[in-house]
Amino acid sequence: MALSGLLSRELSGVVGDCGNGGAGVDSDRGLPSIEHCKRLLDECDVPANIREHSLKVSMLATNLVAHLKNSPACQGVDPSLVAAGGALHDIRKADSLRSGEDHAVTGGELLRKQGFTRVAQITEQHLYINDFDPNGPLLPEEVVCYVDKRVLHQEVVSLHTRKVNRMKQIWNENGCDIRKCLPHWQNVEVSFAQYEQIERKLQNCLSVKLDTLFPEEGAPVRIKWNYEGEDIYIAGDFTEWVPMRAPKREIVVRLLPGTYAYKFVVDYKWVYDVLAPQTKDSSGNVNNIIVVCK
Repeated sequence: MALSGLLSRELSGVVGDCGNGGAGVDSDRGLPSIEHCKRLLDECDVPANIREHSLKVSMLATNLVAHLKNSPACQGVDPSLVAAGGALHDIRKADSLRSGEDHAVTGGELLRKQGFTRVAQITEQHLYINDFDPNGPLLPEEVVCYVDKRVLHQEVVSLHTRKVNRMKQIWNENGCDIRKCLPHWQNVEVSFAQYEQIERKLQNCLSVKLDTLFPEEGAPVRIKWNYEGEDIYIAGDFTEWVPMRAPKREIVVRLLPGTYAYKFVVDYKWVYDVLAPQTKDSSGNVNNIIVVCK
């Protein structure tokens, strides 16, 4: 019998009619092995790109756990649970792109019906941690949530790059209208503020620098608006020209050597800093520039 036929028997009550939770389960802990996770991904027709992303998250999260300090606050993380949670966190992602469903919720429902309650909890919270405690013990949910944000498709990226990617999607979906984007961007700001807190919590729990596990290229560069204005945004080559909110009138980005154009949006008007270096683009628009040396 074909694998899909074998796994899809007796599945009428399962969300999406996929997976059966059979062989490959750690019966003592109720966790699917990585091989079983792969079979579940196959049975649920998870596309190759999402599958590769999920397995990359699983691998990196497991490696991160291997570098945790030997302390009570950092040692309550089961590597097998993190591996399974990373592999299955996006099991319903493709379906959500078609239906608009919340894939964290429906993925959790599917895994609960398989009997994988702890893995389901990770899936349900991989977009945002409920009742997050920055000073509490490190949780498997936090590890998978963070590592997922450091992997864009199959590439390891910074939180800044991942944030720009999400905000660009919103920017394009709303016709590049800042006012329409604002409520959606505010949700992104809240989520990424939490991811940054998780990052700090992880660094305190690691026996190595986080940068050695997730290397970031470029030097930190601070860009600041020094004049009047209430709502300040900064956009440029380093944000793919998507305005990024500057809550303290500045942002810090990591840039490789090169020349970057940028501009400010102050109270919904595009402006440039008259005292900073400037250039004109091909359309005659005046932008500021910053040169990052080697």
